[in-house]
Amino acid sequence: MPSTTNYKFSYFDVYGRGEVCRILFNLAGVKFEDKRYTFAEWPEHKDAAPLFQQLPTLEFEEDGKKHVLAQSKGIEIFLARRFGFMGKDDIEDAEIAQYTLGIDDLRPLFAPVLLEKDEEKKKQLLAELIPVHMVPFLNRYNSFIAKNGHGHLVGNKTTLADLALFHIVWVATNKYGLPIPKEATDLAKLFEEVGSDATLKAYIATRKDTPF
Repeated sequence: MPSTTNYKFSYFDVYGRGEVCRILFNLAGVKFEDKRYTFAEWPEHKDAAPLFQQLPTLEFEEDGKKHVLAQSKGIEIFLARRFGFMGKDDIEDAEIAQYTLGIDDLRPLFAPVLLEKDEEKKKQLLAELIPVHMVPFLNRYNSFIAKNGHGHLVGNKTTLADLALFHIVWVATNKYGLPIPKEATDLAKLFEEVGSDATLKAYIATRKDTPF
């Protein structure tokens, strides 16, 4: 086993594209430095940031060698593989990647809601978003879980895909008040099962609350 020390995960002080990585660290019980930047201070640090001058990044030392990873999905897959949240073979790994990337397709759709400062306009945008995009998305992922037949998106255990889905549904229900559709029973069961994990519950109860 490699000797790994000093994981440093850097991202903005929001859930955003960094929270699934934080969830993976906490579920695995692995200590890490959770470096958070405000949007206001980030321009001062951007030029010195490794690789793409973007966040998130993961820095660590292993067997005396320093490593830097960037891009949220690359870091998520690395951590999921290392901590036991990927599939049993390359086919399952590809399925996990496709579902996780599919979840990311929702992010640009929420951007106008997040950027809108007028509360009434924000409510209107959200009301338009729910039936056109959010409900079809949740029902689609419900069908993926049902088709798999094991209560998960891939295989018969909790994987990165399940954790990514759990997080986006948690944000939708807790931050935007969007209910899980009544017909999405398999998704609701998965959400409840993943959320009932004692370690995850403890992390959610104590983590810093952010707007998105």
